[in-house]
Amino acid sequence: MWIWTVPMTCAMTSERLERYKLIFEAHAHAAEFRATIIRGLLLVYAALAATFAWFQSQAKPFSFVVPLLAAVATMLFWFADRRHRSALSGSKAVGAAIEEEANIPANQRFFQKMSDSIQDIRHSTLIDRFCLTALILLMVVTGLLICSCGNLRGFCTVPRQSEGGDIPFAQLLRP
Repeated sequence: MWIWTVPMTCAMTSERLERYKLIFEAHAHAAEFRATIIRGLLLVYAALAATFAWFQSQAKPFSFVVPLLAAVATMLFWFADRRHRSALSGSKAVGAAIEEEANIPANQRFFQKMSDSIQDIRHSTLIDRFCLTALILLMVVTGLLICSCGNLRGFCTVPRQSEGGDIPFAQLLRP
C-alpha cells in the first residue's frame, strides 16, 4: 500500500494527483508483467533441464530437441518482452510529464529520475544481451548434440591412445 504525499510547494490538484496515482499503478503493473515474463522463461528453462536429463538417460539421439525447444522459448519470451516495452516507456513519459506540469521539485520526481538515468544500464539492454547469448549457446549445443547423436561423453573425455580407453577430462588436470 503506497502512501501518497505531495509537497506543499507543488501545484498538484486533485485531478492531477488522481492521474499521477493511475499512471504510477499502470507503471507498477507493467513492471510486474515484465517480471512475470522473466519468471516464466526461467521456469521453462528449469522444466527443460529436467527434460534434458530424462532424454539423456532414455533417448540420447533425440536430446537435441530440448535445447532447440529452449531456443524457441527464449525467442518467444524475448519477443513478448520487446512488445511490452512500450507500456513501460509510455508510463514513464506520462508520469514525467505530470511531474513537470505539477512543478514537483526535481529531487522528488520519481519518473523523471528513471528517465534521466541513461548512464545506467537498462533492464531492456540486460534482457537483450541475456537472450541473445542464450540463443547462441542453445543453438551451438543443439548442433553439437546433433553431430554427436546425443553422446555427451565425447565432449567430456579425451581418448588415451596408449591404453585404448578414455580418461575423464578432470583427471587430465591432476598432477
